[in-house]
Amino acid sequence: SPNIVKAIIYLIKNIFVHWPLKKVSKVEWFEKKKSVFFFSYMFHLDPVKFNEGKYKTGQWGPITELLPNLSIKTNWMHHFIPNSLIPNAKTGSNFVKKLNSNSEINGVHQFILSHLNMVIFFKVVLNYFKMLLKFPLILKFKNSFKPDESKICFWHLLKNDFVNSIIGPKCIENLLWIELFDHAFSIMPRQEKGIYLQENQGWEKAFITSWKKHKHGNLIGLNNGFVRFWDTRFFEDKRNFENTSDFMFPTPDQIILTDKISWKSYLDSGYPENKLIKAETIRYFDSCLNKSDNKQTTSYEKKSKLKALILGDIIYETTNNMIKLLEKIVNKEDFIWTIKSHPACLININDHKNIKLENSCENLQDIVSKFDVVVAPAATLSVLEAYLKNINIIIFLDKDEINLSPLRGVPEVKLAYDLDTMNKAFSIQEIKNPLNKEQNLFWFDKNLTLWKKILN
Repeated sequence: SPNIVKAIIYLIKNIFVHWPLKKVSKVEWFEKKKSVFFFSYMFHLDPVKFNEGKYKTGQWGPITELLPNLSIKTNWMHHFIPNSLIPNAKTGSNFVKKLNSNSEINGVHQFILSHLNMVIFFKVVLNYFKMLLKFPLILKFKNSFKPDESKICFWHLLKNDFVNSIIGPKCIENLLWIELFDHAFSIMPRQEKGIYLQENQGWEKAFITSWKKHKHGNLIGLNNGFVRFWDTRFFEDKRNFENTSDFMFPTPDQIILTDKISWKSYLDSGYPENKLIKAETIRYFDSCLNKSDNKQTTSYEKKSKLKALILGDIIYETTNNMIKLLEKIVNKEDFIWTIKSHPACLININDHKNIKLENSCENLQDIVSKFDVVVAPAATLSVLEAYLKNINIIIFLDKDEINLSPLRGVPEVKLAYDLDTMNKAFSIQEIKNPLNKEQNLFWFDKNLTLWKKILN
């Protein structure tokens, strides 16, 4: 089966590429009560702080600078994601060593993939072959894809994803997460409090299960962005909150929300209010802090060309389709085009010969005010940065795609799904009318009063 071949290649490649991360497999974790454990991604790093050997990232905003002020010791574990500052595992391990040389200020850092070893490798292989042996039995669950009292069957729509999860590369990835987290939390001293970036990805279930299995303390998920319409990842069946068995669906003890719409969405879905915590936005902290910096109504007539920013999504095909459409618009020469790729899905500008693109690796919040218009795929949350700055926004909706945009239904935001609508959205007259809205989506307090309460 091609899935089996892909799975074996995925495992070997993963081990080979990430083996250098083992250089930081042994660290001295903080054990005191006044310490907090964080799980994060090692990207969106501040280039200036990176060169100084300090950890600052757009994901955690002001929190990394707040923690030493509160005299809180921190233990950080990260996913390794190649990016412009840390392109490979060797650079990643060197940076983490530099951070750990001043752990009193930076905290202790480690990659989850630093726990790779041959024992884990063989456990994954053994469990994978057990899955292969059970695969014929699992296929009998096809009827589970047919709702009760319905003639609809979703098997043909979901078959490829299902098989990938059971015997393909996704299966290997999940088996790796199970063993890595189990090993990491079994040897780590007890952590009283843990906070992680919650997106309800597959790895999070292994993370939560291992955390609780090894009797660590209160675990809090941080929903750092915005719960979008249709995004079922963030909602649970109400029965999960009543289930206290060992087989309950893995969920954190509490969830931090930073905006009013997400709070209402969670409550409307039946999420218990006692499991939710309000906190100030940290992802959009600087944008809320510098509201006076917001886009002003400038005289566009004086400009020879307008500036357009393309934001990439994590799905390559969607971003690629959007750029191919932009290559065909009638007045593309009226714009200076810049692209900011998703950190986990870099776009090669040389693949697009019909539009003159410039790459940007700078933090979005630092550059977004320089642009007259932002165009982005529907699923990306990055557009909120532009919305908070009152920049014109065009949302690209790919064929057969559900509109997952956080700005779905906002009247000032334009939607483009074909050449005709993209041409209309990019008409100069449309873009010469900047947004001028008061934004109150997020909770905000520059003193981070709510965060101080959570951390202490």
